[in-house]
Amino acid sequence: MHIRPIALLLCLLAFAGCESKAPDSSHPVPAQQERLISIIETFADKYSKQPNELKKSGVRMERQAALAEAFAETSFSGWIGTLEDMDTDGDGVAEIAVRLQGSKITLSNTTSGLSFGEAVFGDTDSLKIQPDTPLWNAISSLSKGDVVEISGELLTEDGGKDYLALVGGFEWMSMNQIATISTRFTGISKK
Repeated sequence: MHIRPIALLLCLLAFAGCESKAPDSSHPVPAQQERLISIIETFADKYSKQPNELKKSGVRMERQAALAEAFAETSFSGWIGTLEDMDTDGDGVAEIAVRLQGSKITLSNTTSGLSFGEAVFGDTDSLKIQPDTPLWNAISSLSKGDVVEISGELLTEDGGKDYLALVGGFEWMSMNQIATISTRFTGISKK
């Protein structure tokens, strides 16, 4: 199986409005992670209450500015989540999806579903986790459902509408609480 179904699954979950699991209070969430969750959830709620598409697009622009201000530095470490999916392509390159604790937000290194027409995301090859690297080996020792601590860098858009590179590209997908953010992972370990 190739990782491309992850993007489809994430899209379907967004459309279905799946419920997130209750946060695990035994693993405190770093302030930077809480800030991302707060921005995504606050603006998703505000967006859903707008009476028309123009107002909704205005909320998207407000969120873009809030994310740019809060995440001028996109590197992170010590974030807590659940390993939702892990797979390899035909060359053994690993792709993973980690749902952030206390939210429906997923960080993923898949490039499937990125909206290249709206923004340039730079070197997406650097998102790939090559076989026989320390990161690949760390992932191979994990299982789906494991609570993990991650580090990495949130991918940003160059001139896009969301500031952070969101998988999907459709406004309704990027503006809900089940956002999937493209991420360059640098570390992962089981909690």
